[in-house]
Amino acid sequence: MEDGDTMLVDRGVSEIREDGIFVIALDDELYVKRVQRRLPDKAIIIKSDNPHYEPMVVENGDRNKLEILGRVVWVWKGIKL
Repeated sequence: MEDGDTMLVDRGVSEIREDGIFVIALDDELYVKRVQRRLPDKAIIIKSDNPHYEPMVVENGDRNKLEILGRVVWVWKGIKL
């Protein structure tokens, strides 16, 4: 995804039940990132498609710092005419 892309977000999703792309709030910042649950410790791995950013890990005890705002279900890359 890139700046300016239009996304459809399912705001009814507030838990991570499977890996996907989510809109999240973490430490007062808003992100659109790939999110995975790590088993067996139930930590959350937050990954960027940009290789310049390292993955972030939210340990199970720090879950109160993470808010799931929705799951991205569709992305449109607008074409400028």
